[in-house]
Amino acid sequence: MHQMTPEEFIKTREYFEKKALELMSHEKKNDAVAGVPLQNYRVFQIDKRVFYSAQVNTFKVIADEFLLEAQKLTPEKFSTGEAYDVIEAVRLINPIFELQRFAEFLSHEKCAYIFEAENGEVVDRMLRLDLFRLLKLDKYGKNEFIGGLFHALKHFSKDGINYSTGKSQHEIAHPQALVREIIDAFFSLKGVFETPDQYVVLKPYNDKYNLKFVFYREEKTGVFFLKTVYKEPK
Repeated sequence: MHQMTPEEFIKTREYFEKKALELMSHEKKNDAVAGVPLQNYRVFQIDKRVFYSAQVNTFKVIADEFLLEAQKLTPEKFSTGEAYDVIEAVRLINPIFELQRFAEFLSHEKCAYIFEAENGEVVDRMLRLDLFRLLKLDKYGKNEFIGGLFHALKHFSKDGINYSTGKSQHEIAHPQALVREIIDAFFSLKGVFETPDQYVVLKPYNDKYNLKFVFYREEKTGVFFLKTVYKEPK
């Protein structure tokens, strides 16, 4: 397994900071996460290629532990179509905030920046994966996750319990396993721009289905964001 060297850490941190600050400036935000400690870097090695997922602590803890714990403790909070139910299920693992404040906390810069390392250098192509970008009312008057991991996870489940708000029973062992699928699709497969800012990748899943990955490209910075992942009939 590839181990990150101190030199690689310095280079990736510089690249991370540059892109994060460019995004902050473009989105007119007051602050941004512009780096994470070494222990928050997750290494994904796919066919001899090395990818780093630099995960903000909250993103890492939720993807690693809290979401799976929440499914076991309060399974009734999942598959309801209401984003606040999932947020409440996660909040109950460590209830230091009230619900509304916790939802705002999760929507602000709780993300992973993903990029490739090649011969110790950072390849200039970045994917940002948020827990979610925002909450929005759907046609049924329920709050839904827009963009990011929590939106994608509504199409996946573990042991018959959906990971998010959806009803889909497509089993995946762990949220980080979906992160790996997203990395593989984005960096390893050739996609198409369906519009100037929407990039789509199809990845064969089985005889009947592809997985469809939809990304948004922010034009000014060139950073890509995950919009969704779902199964689509071939």
